[in-house]
Amino acid sequence: MAFAAAAASTATALASGRLSASSARPPPFSPSAFPRAAPATARAAVSVRAEANKSVLVVNTNGGGHAVIGFYFAKELLAAGHAVTVLTVGDEGSDKMKKPPFSRFSELTGAGGKTVWGDPADVGAAVGGASFDIVLDNNGKDLDAVKPVVDWAKSSGVGQFLFISSAGIYKPTEEPPLVEGDAVKESAGHVGVEKYIAEQFGGSWASFRPQYMIGSGNNKDCEEWFFDSKNSS
Repeated sequence: MAFAAAAASTATALASGRLSASSARPPPFSPSAFPRAAPATARAAVSVRAEANKSVLVVNTNGGGHAVIGFYFAKELLAAGHAVTVLTVGDEGSDKMKKPPFSRFSELTGAGGKTVWGDPADVGAAVGGASFDIVLDNNGKDLDAVKPVVDWAKSSGVGQFLFISSAGIYKPTEEPPLVEGDAVKESAGHVGVEKYIAEQFGGSWASFRPQYMIGSGNNKDCEEWFFDSKNSS
């Protein structure tokens, strides 16, 4: 789980106050930047000791690779001593919640985390009016989905906003790996989201641009098969 681990460790660094979006925006994640075999240095490069406990809300999608990212973000933050609430889109009793990583949410609650379900469009009601220092949106792919979360976070006094974007926003290149300054497709929904968050939170935000998620907790067998076949060829 190279991508999720690296992203989660970066989140720990941001939450601890040791990194800020204005001074150390994390690089995008891509298969070229992080090999499929998780290198031992992937986490060490960004892992830091938390210095101040924060209250963090993770707005987690209910399917796909991003759901795995949210799960590991939450685990890392809990291990670092932060208070974490995971708001998952949808209904706790749905069939989706019987699959990983949702079926492993006991690992979060067992570590002191809180799990709730609801609609991010009404995030305040979903979290019961609770307040947070940091919000991570790991659900929305366009401004219509993320704007309600950003607006609620801004109005409720959240100090820092993190967003799981996508490496799919980059324009195609024949010279990998991709780096943060590479050209993006202005038509991509994630681009509009990043711009809006920057307008609302200034230097107190960061985005992560992962590509494919594989490893423990992934519920997409097709992706595991694809990477396994590539590694064995």
